Amino acid sequence: MPGLELAKLSVVFTAPVVLFGPIAGALVDRWNKRTVMIACDALRTLLVAIIPSLFAATGRLWPVYLVAFIVFLLEVFFNAAKMALIPELVPRPTFSAANAALTFVGRFATVAGIVGGGVIIGMTFWHRFGGATTPPASISMPGHISSRSSPSWRSWWAGVARLRPWRRQPHCRPTCG
Repeated sequence: MPGLELAKLSVVFTAPVVLFGPIAGALVDRWNKRTVMIACDALRTLLVAIIPSLFAATGRLWPVYLVAFIVFLLEVFFNAAKMALIPELVPRPTFSAANAALTFVGRFATVAGIVGGGVIIGMTFWHRFGGATTPPASISMPGHISSRSSPSWRSWWAGVARLRPWRRQPHCRPTCG
């Protein structure tokens, strides 16, 4: 049930913000902000690095969810420290510009990371499914799965074309356009 797993993941990355967001700022104000940021980044790096081996060792997702919860909890403290550190780094008249620049860079990095991750995964994994670069297209083409080493537009388009008849199904109309 991929939908259920996605829902669980949504809870995992939302719960730390809801549960600890209100107190994170108050706690960070009592601590050295630079130390909090460095410690949170170091711990997040280690935790994210162990996720693949944790899943490989257990074969279950709940340990991954637990680690992801801790990673997002650390992110709550990191973000609180980052925002509290700005007044120490920039003069008061430039707070708005500094906050805007920080927000822009953060959003840009998020989009670049998502796109870059997608490209990396697309180049290293999905090509094994007959050139289809999306999981739904791959699933819809079970007879086309092959071990070709490079994706081709023709096979990708064949996967998309196999999805098109679904649009005529009454239960798909609201989501399939």
